Amino acid sequence: MSLHEADLKSRLTRFLSRKQMPRRFEDKPAAQADEIGALLAVLIRNAPRHMEALTAWWPHFEARLGEICGSMWPTEKEIRDAAKIATQEAPNPTGPAFSGADMREVAITARKMAANEPVGEDWLWGRGAVELIAERLVSRETMERYRKGAFWNRVGSNHPTDEARQSALNAAHRWEAEAKERHEAARQVWGQRNDERQHRDASIPDKSAPYSADAFAAE
Repeated sequence: MSLHEADLKSRLTRFLSRKQMPRRFEDKPAAQADEIGALLAVLIRNAPRHMEALTAWWPHFEARLGEICGSMWPTEKEIRDAAKIATQEAPNPTGPAFSGADMREVAITARKMAANEPVGEDWLWGRGAVELIAERLVSRETMERYRKGAFWNRVGSNHPTDEARQSALNAAHRWEAEAKERHEAARQVWGQRNDERQHRDASIPDKSAPYSADAFAAE
């Protein structure tokens, strides 16, 4: 799944969480997943792919879809109809509102992070993260918030036993350590290809696992 599709899935899932699921899907997780997949497929076909256009389009789409479907999950047709209306209402992505925008992938990702939207893990550790930091496109606070979220998402919250939770924590620690190693390698490559200022900007945090369970036990 691409970043664009993952973004749309996240937006759609948040919308569905505010609505009532049809009773025919109760106790049928496979059917629920299939229905969400079908709704997402319609959304992908009808939503703008341009990040700036999607940002302007989504509020119109969500408002119209809410009016059409009421308190229930929407149907595929309702998503298509709301998307058509939103396309007519939303600003033109070639108009003045979008002129001069930095449309590089790294800049688009930075704007998504500033808006607290989902991004791929490659933008948190590794070459993408080094570029974001070196160009000062994201703040340290924003990057650390995303890294912390990625760590705890891997740990999860549904553990039947303490042993299962500890196993998940251990796996998350291993992932974090490997991610930091990849980031350090990418940082060194970046430093070789760019000037000393960029090299300093791309420095990584203390490698003492700042997002570990112990670090957040007191929060």
